[in-house]
Amino acid sequence: MSFQWLKYDMNYIDEYPDVYCQSTTAPCDFIPQTPHKKRGHSAIVFKSYSVEDMHNLCPGDQCGPYCNYTDPSCVINGLNPTDGTAGGRGDLPTPSGATTGLNISNTNCPDQCCTTENCYRTLNNNGNQVENSEEIMLVFGGATYREKTFNGGLLFNTCEEESLDSKPDDRKSCSEEILNELWMYYIVKNEWVFVKPDYHKIDYSSWTAPSARYAHAATYIEITLLEAPPNVIVKRKYMYIYGGFSYDCATACEDLWRYEIPFAVQRYYPNYSSSWWNRGNHWKLVKEDPDNSPGKRWNHAMVSDYALENIYLFGGIVSDLDKENVYKNDMWKYYTVSDKWEQIIPFGINSISRRVHLWDGTFKDRSVLDETPDKFYTKDGDVLNYLPSNTDSSNYVKLPEVRAGHSMNLIGNPPYYILISGGFNVVTETSSGTSYIVRKNLDDLWSFSLFSNKWHQVYVNSQTNPIAREGNRMITVNLERLAIMFGGFQSDTIYDEAWYYNLFTNMWQKLEPEVDSSVSNSVNPPPLTGHSLVSSDYGVILYGGRTWYSTNMSRIGTGGASATTERSTKYNLDVYIFPLLNCKNDCNGRGTCSFGRCTCSGQYYGSECQYVKCPNSLCFVDIDTVDPQECYHCSMHGTCLGNGTCQCDSGYTGDDCSIKDCISSCSGNTCQEASPISQCICEESEHRGADDCSFKFCLNNCDSSNPDGGDHGTCTNGECTCISPYVGVDCSIYSYDASIQGGFESAKEIT
Repeated sequence: MSFQWLKYDMNYIDEYPDVYCQSTTAPCDFIPQTPHKKRGHSAIVFKSYSVEDMHNLCPGDQCGPYCNYTDPSCVINGLNPTDGTAGGRGDLPTPSGATTGLNISNTNCPDQCCTTENCYRTLNNNGNQVENSEEIMLVFGGATYREKTFNGGLLFNTCEEESLDSKPDDRKSCSEEILNELWMYYIVKNEWVFVKPDYHKIDYSSWTAPSARYAHAATYIEITLLEAPPNVIVKRKYMYIYGGFSYDCATACEDLWRYEIPFAVQRYYPNYSSSWWNRGNHWKLVKEDPDNSPGKRWNHAMVSDYALENIYLFGGIVSDLDKENVYKNDMWKYYTVSDKWEQIIPFGINSISRRVHLWDGTFKDRSVLDETPDKFYTKDGDVLNYLPSNTDSSNYVKLPEVRAGHSMNLIGNPPYYILISGGFNVVTETSSGTSYIVRKNLDDLWSFSLFSNKWHQVYVNSQTNPIAREGNRMITVNLERLAIMFGGFQSDTIYDEAWYYNLFTNMWQKLEPEVDSSVSNSVNPPPLTGHSLVSSDYGVILYGGRTWYSTNMSRIGTGGASATTERSTKYNLDVYIFPLLNCKNDCNGRGTCSFGRCTCSGQYYGSECQYVKCPNSLCFVDIDTVDPQECYHCSMHGTCLGNGTCQCDSGYTGDDCSIKDCISSCSGNTCQEASPISQCICEESEHRGADDCSFKFCLNNCDSSNPDGGDHGTCTNGECTCISPYVGVDCSIYSYDASIQGGFESAKEIT
């Protein structure tokens, strides 16, 4: 897989405004062009309205704007506006007036951004043009450095730069500020848009918004309603936030806010003549119930269910002025329809009654104990003995450790599970009789069943796994298979690692990002914590966070600029995107792109599908990993040259290298190709033989098969060396002269 981050720079300007842009009493007087650098913010992704949503929106001033098959104002020449034939929808008049309106720098926008029908059908209630099915990231809150003006100009700096300059102390502003600003980031366009909210004029008499905060949690909710009148089905999209650390809450907040996202043009929303026109782009405090809520909490996590209707909240730190911080491992559920919190009591199984059949045909009921039994691990006929409702489940059910700063994701197929990973808590350790509070990082994984309200600890199969850390972020990019994690820190060490967890194989694997020098913005993100990580159809989006240099203990006592730089903290200003559907050269039009890798069509292969397959080659992509395409070429006995031609290894031949070649080229004789093994055709006139024709036979094997059983000669390279008294080409002739001569020689020796 070509795992590659693409960096999108944040271009700050000299006229960057003060951070006091929003409050809870008035909308922003200054319109920033780019967000402040930040950490501890929240981010969600939504889509603008699609063609399917546009049944509420007909062209032409006189057409509704809400149309249906029975509305005569939507019919021209007897044809319904949903009719795409000639004379149908295409012939309806266009709206009147300009498409442009006021932008949010005008005090009358939002609420009065538009004055023409065409504008109402072009812009949302924040004064921005709405495209079809456009993915947008919504970012809220966070903590940033304080920015101040001095003598009419902006004193823009980061702490490490400011501490080194020569400005007088009264011009330095090296401290943090907490935000409640709201931004939209248009993912494909790489554009930031400041959100200037309207206010709900039925619920409130003036503008309102959440207090500035960080380390809160946010999630996305989508509800489809039949709004009457005018009996129109309307989809409404929201971002819910809960808690977080805020000075306005003394410590942590216990409020639940809902921001209605203006995901459509204004005419999409019903306009009731008797009430306020709700076109989105406003905050509402939906719940503040100290007696039945998760309480004053921060560094927790939230996720919505698959139906995008209910919210689950887990863990975090419960904090109050008159109490110590308490780390939690409780699960809460919020019902968006009834506006009600419910604490979920883990519903454990105390035991399983299993019927065992004996050898004699009888049976016996036995109780099978299991700390973490799961309905999927039981057998047919088992009886599950659940905990009674009045039983303290903590005595029976194994729960995750208390924690904060963890990740929380929806997983599964169907997605009925929540995955909890990492985080931190504090423990008390004793040494030499003295007790110490120690920060403990976690590396465990837990799944929570939304079906049975049960916890199950996940023991991974991989040998190499991410070490314990906090401040990391993990998101699912495929509900049934893959989750990706980035960053985090442990003690003084901060990480720039990207890991993916495979739900199917239950294994971690570290991703090794590539930097392509031919792509100008192919840049890996720095080590980060406190960032946001969200998933979209376009890719994985990383924004914000902070990084630092690990402390050089050998220079801890030194001063000067270099030592200050080493101990500094820097905030990430930019957006990094790992495009899931962005493969190099778009796979050359010869394959499909997924998770940054090409799956090539039948006759092509390569990381970009740039090569032509050779005969008898096999290529595949393992969907259980993010590894690149793997190929076995030319019957595994050669190299594919990329043009459909094999270069066979020594000893193999054929267009696909599937044929074993003749040995030693048959020693200069003829090689007859045959599958699976070629054969040598040896030259008969030269009496050659053996597998490679390398052996030259002697005639009659030098008569070695004679009846008397003795050897008449030896064969060397096709020629016989005869043993006296045998002579001849094949040593088959008995020579009397040689025999007599041999006798004379013997007689002489005797005499």
